[in-house]
Amino acid sequence: MSRVRTPDRVVKFQFRVNAGLGLLFFHLDGVHKQDRQLTVMDSGRTLRKRFLELQQQSISDNCYYFTDFLAPIDISSAYEVCDPKRIGVWGGSDSSERRMIRFGNPDEMGYEVPFPIVCMKISPVNWRFSENPGHRDYLGALMHLGVQRDVLGDIICHDGSAYVFVVERMAQFVEDNLFRVKHTDVSCTRLDELPVEAAPVLTPHTIVVSSARLDGIISKLFHLSRSEAKAAFERQEVFCNGRVAANPAAEPREDDVISLRHYGKCVYRGIERTTKKGNISVKIDKYD
Repeated sequence: MSRVRTPDRVVKFQFRVNAGLGLLFFHLDGVHKQDRQLTVMDSGRTLRKRFLELQQQSISDNCYYFTDFLAPIDISSAYEVCDPKRIGVWGGSDSSERRMIRFGNPDEMGYEVPFPIVCMKISPVNWRFSENPGHRDYLGALMHLGVQRDVLGDIICHDGSAYVFVVERMAQFVEDNLFRVKHTDVSCTRLDELPVEAAPVLTPHTIVVSSARLDGIISKLFHLSRSEAKAAFERQEVFCNGRVAANPAAEPREDDVISLRHYGKCVYRGIERTTKKGNISVKIDKYD
């Protein structure tokens, strides 16, 4: 691990070698901590500037750059300023909310590099004495070890266990040090991928709205009032295909992924029919 000083922060780099190729993994753990004195707008500008720098460095050095896990709002910022063909995002599963950005186009690079993400299963040592911890319990236990939120992706609780996506460089530390969650003794196991049975399930829904606008869809689907839906757009908590949805009146296209922070995510499947009263019946697949 080496340090490189930029004008506004110290940034950590980690070099690794894979199949004879020099791979550069970029760690963004200082972005928000260093920018706490800045306004939200200034912090956003700084992040966008850094994304552009990483894209250019990837082109110049002909190697991939990876961020740690980012929130949807930060990923949306990258889409706004970077060439979509030169970045990729992945969080460990198709439904992941927290994801990494990979800077680099495989077609131009001539080689492919997987995202440095490990799926870990955390299970009770003795099921009889398990207190069935929840999402907050697992996150709290991991952060109590000193693990930063940036290196942790989504945490999925299923059937008494938890599946956690972790940045590869931290997987061994978690495996060696996490022994207890709340009052439950646990063990950690690395998996190749998230098991099918633990993945969120898409459940078909049909909702009736006056028009196929984004604000109307999220209002109906997540049981929000008009003012609550408006506030969600103003807080930039509504996303369409990973990007901030700025226009409440926009109409999604078939198979667009719509998400509302703290509420959930769905896939828009299109208009089914028009009702006798002139409303529209639309099909939605909601992640449960």
